Amino acid sequence: MLAIRNTTKIKPRTDFEVIKNAILGKRYDLSLVLCADTMMRRLSTEHKGNTKHTNVLSFPISESEGEIFVNLRQANILHLFIHACLHLKGFSHGAEMEALESNLMKKFSVDN
Repeated sequence: MLAIRNTTKIKPRTDFEVIKNAILGKRYDLSLVLCADTMMRRLSTEHKGNTKHTNVLSFPISESEGEIFVNLRQANILHLFIHACLHLKGFSHGAEMEALESNLMKKFSVDN
């Protein structure tokens, strides 16, 4: 299941659920929050101790449930969504994650 909450006036046109299912599976429950700079800055400070600019945050809740916050002010929302889904899948930054991310971006026709 995928639940989407948009806290902005921007309306992205994409099927996030298809990408979610390809990466995390149909049984994974995901909450996606589309937000702007203020909320992202607050969440980043509260949860990561980071006062710098953040464009995406992912929070695993359990093995089959998680939450992603994407800043809609960023250029490539789908790239950020794929990136966050891979983190929820258990990947950390590095060559393996970058290769998977690149393949998924090609599969779903996402520009860099």
